[in-house]
Amino acid sequence: MLRDATSEPNLDAEVSGQPATQFQIDDEKSRYHSECRNEILRQVMAHLDSWRWVLVLVLGGAAAFSFLAYISMGIAVGDLIGVPGSAVDVAVMQHRSEYWLLTFALSQLVLIIVLYRTLPFEEDAAAASRIFGRGIVAVLASAPVTFVIGLLIFAILRFPHFLHHISR
Repeated sequence: MLRDATSEPNLDAEVSGQPATQFQIDDEKSRYHSECRNEILRQVMAHLDSWRWVLVLVLGGAAAFSFLAYISMGIAVGDLIGVPGSAVDVAVMQHRSEYWLLTFALSQLVLIIVLYRTLPFEEDAAAASRIFGRGIVAVLASAPVTFVIGLLIFAILRFPHFLHHISR
């Protein structure tokens, strides 16, 4: 039986007409403190869940931006290949594009982990099915999150170009 977290423990409890023993009083205090601690943890976790969704969006943005940077480096390298005297520039840009690809992969991996921890369903299922179900949904949901945020970033970056063509 859960009580309101603000109610005090009943230290004068009697069992079968006899005064409560020290063990019963300590047990009552322990239950009271445990219920208070559980209520505080529940409120903290509810607050963290909202921050996890913000973290999902931030990580999706980081992954999308990293992938767009990787693609743009590839396009630039493709343009420079075959140009006389650009071998060093090509090598440097290829090296930097590897960093952007690694950043994308790590951001996507952390996004999957955060999505896995944030998903609220199947908490009463068996451990194996919960891990498998949440994992599959987290992996499948991370791609659209990154894709949609990537489209938004691309649209924002293209907007000044669009305005330039309209003003002509």
